[in-house]
Amino acid sequence: MPLNVFEKKSKTSNKTTYYFEWGKGTGQRSSTGIYTYTKPKSQTEKNHNKEALAILDIKKSQFILEGQSVGSKYIPSHKIKSNFLDFYKEFVKDNRTYGSRHLPASLIQDPARVHLSILLLVMQLTTI
Repeated sequence: MPLNVFEKKSKTSNKTTYYFEWGKGTGQRSSTGIYTYTKPKSQTEKNHNKEALAILDIKKSQFILEGQSVGSKYIPSHKIKSNFLDFYKEFVKDNRTYGSRHLPASLIQDPARVHLSILLLVMQLTTI
């Protein structure tokens, strides 16, 4: 999977944002959320540029690993949680429906019911 990093200057041309592109079709380009200063004026902006480019390299490596691990049993270490309860708390936070208390309430109920709801969630995730 070829992965290209593209630069796009802002309208005022003082910042450059970076995008990953792995094809020309719809949905084959994503923003990294990383920007650098085009002409850094201070040492702080120069340091920001160096750190931003280092983070961009890390994100590119992670993206390539994710693409290569599709269809294999390998799960990249930045994607896996060592503790299932930490994973479940993050899952609840990310998938919460406002106005509904069902998912958040599964974390604060008695331990027996929490284990049951976690077991049911694992069974649903493994069947997908």
